[in-house]
Amino acid sequence: MIHTGQAVTNKSDMSKWKKNFNVLLWCFLASPALGLQLTTSDQKKVDLTVYKDFVVVRDVRETVLPVGLISVEFQGIAETIDPGSVQVSSSGGDNAFEVIEQTYEYDLLNKQSLLKRFIGHKLKYSRSILQDSSYEKILREGILLSIGPEIVKFGDMIEIEPEGVISLPYVPETLKTTPTLSWRVDNRQVGPQEIVTSYVAEGMGWYTDYRLTLDEAETAMDFSAWVNLRNETGVDYKEAAISVIAGKIRRVAMTPGEGKRGNARVDTAMMMESQGPAQALSDYYIYDLDRRVNLASHQTRQVKLMSAEGIAVEKKYISANQIITHRMPQASSGRFDIELNFVNGFRGSPGVPLPAGRASVFKAGDDGVLQLLGEDRIPDVPSGEMVRLSIGQAFDLVIERTQTEFRRVSENSTRLTNEVVLRNRKDEDVTMIVREQFFGDWIIISQTEAGEKLDSVTQEFVVDVKAGATRTFTYTAEITF
Repeated sequence: MIHTGQAVTNKSDMSKWKKNFNVLLWCFLASPALGLQLTTSDQKKVDLTVYKDFVVVRDVRETVLPVGLISVEFQGIAETIDPGSVQVSSSGGDNAFEVIEQTYEYDLLNKQSLLKRFIGHKLKYSRSILQDSSYEKILREGILLSIGPEIVKFGDMIEIEPEGVISLPYVPETLKTTPTLSWRVDNRQVGPQEIVTSYVAEGMGWYTDYRLTLDEAETAMDFSAWVNLRNETGVDYKEAAISVIAGKIRRVAMTPGEGKRGNARVDTAMMMESQGPAQALSDYYIYDLDRRVNLASHQTRQVKLMSAEGIAVEKKYISANQIITHRMPQASSGRFDIELNFVNGFRGSPGVPLPAGRASVFKAGDDGVLQLLGEDRIPDVPSGEMVRLSIGQAFDLVIERTQTEFRRVSENSTRLTNEVVLRNRKDEDVTMIVREQFFGDWIIISQTEAGEKLDSVTQEFVVDVKAGATRTFTYTAEITF
């Protein structure tokens, strides 16, 4: 018993008083009568490692528990949890806290799940009817025979979906308002401790958006990368430290009977503390977001990942054409694809690995307003590699091909000559790249413009065309099948 009215005369007495008070407070908080629950109000911090279509959650909660074998409900978990992935530890060490049995309670409280528990039992239905100028409450009692729809027996009559408000005597303990992990725990830690729980959950993922802004000359650009976080786990994460994993990770489907939730096993030990914008994690990369994030369920949030300015970029105009190996009766015209190239080394050598995502290219008009020039998707790009973006087609550049000669050299060989006309309707000089693609065994016999064989199917011609000018070249190819 503590006598609060007695004066504390010295520091020693004060220290003893505080110690006794803390012991009594622990005992009070850990009283079984209060219910042993770990809720989000106990949460000290939460860390998320987000993969492309799932997440590894590391949830740290501070609590006081009684010593011995106890039952604990761990609430506020993802609805999409893989219960087989759960790992639990205590700040007190391996000998302080041990989960010896776990039940995943995912049958949540709703009308259907509640009524299902009362099939074959009596229910009370009440409704109000107008009698003269006042309402009178009518109460009936019947046996619930089935649900979906409700079929109820009232005396010797059976009604389907009867009117009225249903009154139930209690809510079964097996129904939870939120998904819950029920643990049987052997606790040997006296006083406060941190319970660290990690698990895998479906329904969360991320993707990257890149925003590239070209300068006036279109020889340099500013760059920013944004992470889009999608949360469909059914739970809110507040002030979460978030990392994202880039790379193609193989997951193994669960066999029938292994569990209701989840479809794979992922070792939660893959969660780690990373440093810098991108850190190698085995054969993948992990990126830390530099701020804690509130991520509510059914929400997508964008967070800036990285940025850079003045990246050198090269703009190309390319026309690729598959050569027709039979007689072509008329000319064909086409346009030039716009390709932007830059080396992924803009943050110094060797650069920052870029996760796959959508790249949007902008440029300011004469009024200073940014306008979209085009978009493309880029794959995962290691540092030091070239990034190539195809963002659209040039309006003022035209290519026209005409087959001027076609004949069979032998039973399985064809010789053809193509005339290629390039027209530049822009008010500036342009370099046009023409790529002719052949199939079978082929050789260029003659050409009026110097070309280069890029690979087994492609001959490339790089032609400079003055502003407003037209240039024409021809080539003859022999193709053998």
